[in-house]
Amino acid sequence: MKPVPESWTIVIVGRWNIAILNPKWLAANIFNEKQIAVEFPVEPGLPLRITGDKVLLIPIEDRIILGLTEISNGFLKRMEAIAIQLLEKLPHTPVVKVGINFGYIIDKVPDQLREHFPNPDAPIFADQKLKPISRSYRWSYEDNGQTINMFFELKDDELSIKFNFDSASPSTEKTIESIKGRVMGHKKKTEEILKQTYNLTMEKS
Repeated sequence: MKPVPESWTIVIVGRWNIAILNPKWLAANIFNEKQIAVEFPVEPGLPLRITGDKVLLIPIEDRIILGLTEISNGFLKRMEAIAIQLLEKLPHTPVVKVGINFGYIIDKVPDQLREHFPNPDAPIFADQKLKPISRSYRWSYEDNGQTINMFFELKDDELSIKFNFDSASPSTEKTIESIKGRVMGHKKKTEEILKQTYNLTMEKS
């Protein structure tokens, strides 16, 4: 099992003032760096992509997306710190929810793992000469008041796994509480679930 860097994100849903979230302000107030990388959209209507110290920030009017260009515990903590700093700098931004997300992929799914993802209707589809391309599963669980959404997609020999830790956030303070000191714990939770349920562990680099 390998991590998928673009799936490791913090998404803060709310009403954001995009005019404030320009590269100059972000460099000075959020990334605390003089040099940041800015990717301008090639098509009208697409957002900027700002990167500093392996953390990617995408400002959109209805959400802020924070991601990683490279996975490590240090960069994960840095992403968490940037999310908190952004909320503390803009405390009057109306926020409604926050999601902390992780993604993994398995290139070659062993048979014993496939048994966890049955397709009881396969013979019926086969009778109709319908060939399955992929199949998806979703589970939502509550863990100490925290909603954990899990998404699995099986396609040929590849299994995609995504986790979403979803929290309603009626205030900036509540949003910070849902993020601060939680990201590493949520990562550990995904690893525990995958190990205990499917005997999956991270590949060593």
